[in-house]
Amino acid sequence: MWTWAGVLGVVWLLLPHGTVELQLVTLLFVACYAGTTVLSSADAPATLVPRILLVLGSLITVTITEQLPYWPAVAGFLALFALSLYALARLIQRNLASLADARANAEWALASRTQFLAAASHDLGQPLHSARLFLDQSVRSTDAQVRARSLERVGTALAAMERMLHSMLDHLRLDAGAIQPRVSVVEVNDVIATLVAQFEPVARLASIRLHAVPTRSVVAVDRQLFERAVGNLVDNALRHSGASRVLIGLRRRGDQARIWVIDDGRGIGGADPGQLFQIFEQASAQPGPPSQGFGIGLASARRIMRLMGGNAGVQPDVRRGAAFFIDVPCVARTIEDV
Repeated sequence: MWTWAGVLGVVWLLLPHGTVELQLVTLLFVACYAGTTVLSSADAPATLVPRILLVLGSLITVTITEQLPYWPAVAGFLALFALSLYALARLIQRNLASLADARANAEWALASRTQFLAAASHDLGQPLHSARLFLDQSVRSTDAQVRARSLERVGTALAAMERMLHSMLDHLRLDAGAIQPRVSVVEVNDVIATLVAQFEPVARLASIRLHAVPTRSVVAVDRQLFERAVGNLVDNALRHSGASRVLIGLRRRGDQARIWVIDDGRGIGGADPGQLFQIFEQASAQPGPPSQGFGIGLASARRIMRLMGGNAGVQPDVRRGAAFFIDVPCVARTIEDV
């Protein structure tokens, strides 16, 4: 600040009274100082620009009022120089803002990956530890029923671990842009039946009734990705909702099919519906027993569906429980209509 005050003092106090040579040298010095300051100063351009314009404006004013040698040409040059420095400072400001955004995004991505890996190492260990304990119990027990129950729970724990690994791989592949949908005509009922068979043991272990409403609707999706996305919603309801019943069904909305996964659990509470589909968020904001998972199932479901021209969301005004849905283009009411 004091440096700029000194420069202004030179302009107003010394420049009008110097020799012609001194005046020209002073003009050149101040103009060069302003230019090099724009390029090298650590000050923010928004703070720097007014000071530079004030100094150059003072130079122009003194040049004209004192009618220094060659003042029309010198004043014109200084005006163009001031405009050039202003444009350069604005460009630097925009580039600095872009760099700051890029750095923030890089830091967020690094923190996100670190958090994801920490969650993965912790959460993958839980079903593995459970499987080991149940397997040990089945080996040591002499009761046939206890062995059967223990082996069933081993299978459930390993299935949970498999789903978590698939979720982890989906997340990494989505981040890398490595997923390319292969869209075809798919009967929704086949997908729902597959998911019911897959999740039935998990639901039974959690004392949850898993119910599917039959449908003959046909959609245009990548079957594997579509099954994974709907499965993420079902898995989320079974593990996070604290429900006694989970329903899977479809309702047409014009040329869109909306697949619902509805539970009668504790709901999403006061959680922001938009935030639920961010990574590391989990659907239940209410107190409850801890659940396994990375908090990326809902986010992956939405990202997967958007790759296929669909979407995933939640109905926020449900009185009891939670109602998550997936929207996808509907080809026909039945396979015969295709």
